[in-house]
Amino acid sequence: MGVQKKIQANAALHEAATKAVTESPFVGKTASEEVLSLLKEIKEQNHVISRRITWMVVGNYVRLVVVILPLLVGIILAYVYLPAVFQEMLGEYQSLLGGGTQGAFSITDVLHQISPEQIEEASKLLK
Repeated sequence: MGVQKKIQANAALHEAATKAVTESPFVGKTASEEVLSLLKEIKEQNHVISRRITWMVVGNYVRLVVVILPLLVGIILAYVYLPAVFQEMLGEYQSLLGGGTQGAFSITDVLHQISPEQIEEASKLLK
């Protein structure tokens, strides 16, 4: 019974193939002309796909530049501009802490100025 189903399936495929060939737009042409016309269509489609891929690559590079260029400019400007700003802020803080123009601020100098009584009072407040 399985063989008979295979024969019926093959017959159906044969009928479908015959119908496709007879209703083909290439009826009356030789096989080589059909192949050449199909190859021409494929070549045109490949050209369209190739152009689209090229523009996608160009677009990706443009997006990369749009993202990376501002980051690079920001890093360069930060490297040039921020040290001066930090030195200015550090100078202001030093003058507030009493360092002024005497020298750099040192935490050890501040710790030496704290008396043992002040440390005991702070520890009582924390308990």
